[in-house]
Amino acid sequence: MRRSMLSDPKTLASIGVRSLLWYTPLRRFTFYRYWYNHTPEHLSFFVKCINQTREVPGDIFELGCSNGHTAVFLNRHLEAAAIDKNYYCLDTFEGFTPEDCAFEVRERGKNPKHLGGFRSNRVKWLEYTLRRNHCRRTVCVKADIEKYEFERPVAFALIDVALYRPTLAALEKVWDHMSPGGIAVVSNCKTGTSFDGAMQAYNEFTAKHDIHPRVMHDRLGLIQRV
Repeated sequence: MRRSMLSDPKTLASIGVRSLLWYTPLRRFTFYRYWYNHTPEHLSFFVKCINQTREVPGDIFELGCSNGHTAVFLNRHLEAAAIDKNYYCLDTFEGFTPEDCAFEVRERGKNPKHLGGFRSNRVKWLEYTLRRNHCRRTVCVKADIEKYEFERPVAFALIDVALYRPTLAALEKVWDHMSPGGIAVVSNCKTGTSFDGAMQAYNEFTAKHDIHPRVMHDRLGLIQRV
């Protein structure tokens, strides 16, 4: 069996390429690397939330999806668990907006040098990534959450837009369209970071709506509609 596998042309080509690249800086692209921005504990928590909202009317929304690694992971779970929901990936695909960055610098004293990430993305790249990983019920939307209008009910939302203004806008819009039993999770709910605007927005939102704030696993702000 081992001899048969090693004689396969694709296997031999793969071994040859990796062997050659081993002696170059490009080897970092040929060996496994943990690609997720979230910890395994966070990913497990998202799966738990999706399972919990299986029967809740509405779809799943990931607001701020970067390169789509979390979207692929969660979509593969939807398929394995036979959960029949659409998965919306919404992002500016151009990084943070100038208005949101200016607010962070002017009103929250943040360093503008720390707000320039997440720009190396395109809608077509995310769509390709999702297709390549057999994610069939995904919808990619290029939009600023502060201007986006929901047309579908929300069962579960992962809000990962980091800054104060988009996080607060996302919370208000998701809340208005969330079905009873629905869940939203806000990432970056942790003080003392470049992206702690998410924490400020989460605290203001929960206070306004008289919701008990719960931050799970160090940085995940939880909201559930009863």
